[in-house]
Amino acid sequence: MLWTGRHALSLRDAGRRRSGQGFRPPHLSQHIGGFVLTQDRLDELVPIGNAAMAHRTFIEWDKDDIDELRLMKVDVLAIGMLACIRKAFDLIRAHANEDWALHTIPRDDPAVYDMLCKAAFACALMNSQPMGFYAPAQIVRDAREHGVEVRPVDVSYSHWDNSLEGSTRAPALRIGLRQVDGFREDWAEALAAARATPLSDVETLARRAALRKLADADAFRSLGLDRREALWAVRRLPDDAPLPLFAAADARELGAEPDARLPTMALGEHVAADYQTLRLSLKAHPMAILRPIFDAEGLLTCAQTEARRGGALVRVAGVVLVRQRPGKGNAIFVTLEDETGIINVVLWAQVFEQFRREVMAARLMAVEGVVEKSPEGVVHLVARRVIDRSNELSRLSQDHDTTVQLARADVVAHPQTPRHPPHRHPRDVRILPGSRDFH
Repeated sequence: MLWTGRHALSLRDAGRRRSGQGFRPPHLSQHIGGFVLTQDRLDELVPIGNAAMAHRTFIEWDKDDIDELRLMKVDVLAIGMLACIRKAFDLIRAHANEDWALHTIPRDDPAVYDMLCKAAFACALMNSQPMGFYAPAQIVRDAREHGVEVRPVDVSYSHWDNSLEGSTRAPALRIGLRQVDGFREDWAEALAAARATPLSDVETLARRAALRKLADADAFRSLGLDRREALWAVRRLPDDAPLPLFAAADARELGAEPDARLPTMALGEHVAADYQTLRLSLKAHPMAILRPIFDAEGLLTCAQTEARRGGALVRVAGVVLVRQRPGKGNAIFVTLEDETGIINVVLWAQVFEQFRREVMAARLMAVEGVVEKSPEGVVHLVARRVIDRSNELSRLSQDHDTTVQLARADVVAHPQTPRHPPHRHPRDVRILPGSRDFH
């Protein structure tokens, strides 16, 4: 229904009830891209503020307030995907010199669907984050499964946005600097300007960008440095004002410090660091590294679970991607992922209440349940028991810290890492990004 001035009494009564509960306007844009329909001026009913995004405004009521006041609201849920499609068209235009728009695509022509631009679509999805169900790691995994080559973030090739490289018929997706946690767009612009001259070493980039962030992200491979070597090289660079240690290096009787022989960084440490800095890894899936542990316990992979017959009792473990509880339904749906794919887990209300803490807190979850297959071939695992196995994530990198560990007195000839790192609770080791939860 449309709002009219005759509903002022309802507005006043609703406000009184809320104020009695200690209510305060949340000032949260919960429905970006939505709008409210009113007969009279909206600003006479509720304050309207300017949002952080240009040309956007917000009102100081949330969806529950609007429902209680019986206002009509319209949510434009497709606005994020429309922006993603526009970015995909921009990428195709720039990389393949083909100009397309939604209104120019002949939708009835079967040949259109043989022209699916998988790399451009995945790239546009990455550049449109945050949006939708799936995080960057899952977008990259799906792209690779569909034949798209994905190249790592690199100081010599990456731009701010994720981009396309290579042939126009089968382009590769290059991870952009926007994926590096804490990296800024103006740093990316400075780095692009620095590429006017060929980059040969870390010193060439000194003070031109956030070197530490790039080293953390393992972005110096094109310069012949892996993550640990790049971190060491960055640590050796002086700041704008040279430290006495560096200024005096050439004046020492022993001369300059020799190059360090750094211990090889284990794959698990690389994967842990990738997820901490990029929220994804092209080197391996965390579950692939932990697989021997779960194999020894008889837990199946997601692919093995899907292949089991309907009604089979199985145990499976995976990283938690999504938790959702549609409306007031009596079921919780959890999506788990491992190195072989994903499995959808269904928890009925009684099981969920029994294992609420495990379901809501776990980053890595083990589930025992019954395989359920629909006539259409859709597979679910109906859970009977849930175990929080998040502590296993600490095995990826027991002492991971992307800083270079130095021995006493900064001994350079034989740098060492502690043999027995201080114990940390598994939940303090934030290796994986949080799941995407919808309630």
